[in-house]
Amino acid sequence: MTKVMVTGGCGFIGSHIVDKLLNEGYQVVVVDNLSSGQLMNVQYNQVTFFNCDISSRSFEQVIFATRPDFIIHQADPVRPDRIGYTEDHFLGSINVIRIAAKYRVKKLIFASSGEIYGEPRYLPIDSKHMTDPHTTEGISKLTNELYLKHLANVHQLNYTILRYSHVYGPREHVKPNPGVVNVFLDKLAKNQACPVYGDGEQTRDFVFVEDVARANLLAIKKGSQTTLNISSGISTSTHQLLQVIQNASGRNLTTMYKHERHEEIKHLLFDYQEAKRELGWEPEYDLEKGIQTTLASYQHKISLP
Repeated sequence: MTKVMVTGGCGFIGSHIVDKLLNEGYQVVVVDNLSSGQLMNVQYNQVTFFNCDISSRSFEQVIFATRPDFIIHQADPVRPDRIGYTEDHFLGSINVIRIAAKYRVKKLIFASSGEIYGEPRYLPIDSKHMTDPHTTEGISKLTNELYLKHLANVHQLNYTILRYSHVYGPREHVKPNPGVVNVFLDKLAKNQACPVYGDGEQTRDFVFVEDVARANLLAIKKGSQTTLNISSGISTSTHQLLQVIQNASGRNLTTMYKHERHEEIKHLLFDYQEAKRELGWEPEYDLEKGIQTTLASYQHKISLP
């Protein structure tokens, strides 16, 4: 039976990947330090679980003991301070990449981010777009991508890099750095005003977590030595997002306008056609279906009409 390790497997995206791996009959090893992930997110009795920090020496011992065929690297620190994030993410990912090369795993699937592109020169952004990240996450992800490609050349490490757009869905963290969908649903549950920055016409590309998880599974067998965008390919403004949530919930949302955030990129939209060609992947959830599914996971918090 093929063995797949998922780092951050108890977290938001990682736990959905674990669910799909189990459904497909893979043997699953989950590594998570539970700093933000929760054991309740995975079917604990069906996985081999290690409470372990990927930047620690003990992580190599876990690899040695389990010998996974594939590693899907999703672990991502949620520390709000920029310096802490950079240190945690860079060192942890470097350790994963180094050990994957050392133990000659069949493939490393690396979660990256659309943040690495920075201010777009054109839309939609494809994977050939220049990289000029302006955020801590983007800088850290790009640095790790470069290190991964370097080690892949030196040690013949097989890899696929998946650059996610704005992922949303059930199990997303509310703190400390939640996505806007989660923020709005949390405010809806608490009957509080939704914060809107600037004029509310800034646009983002929202991709549902189940679609992201499916892309990772496809990358196990396809897409060698490649970098791909995983996105919806649809541009949605903050005002449009609020309307979709309002329609799905049957509730009126109140808003609270705030000053535009410093250096916020106004419009983002990503091209996933390369993922379609190389993985046979394309999104199955539109925003309406994804929001309805996410709302269902909030049923215990939100009183819907």
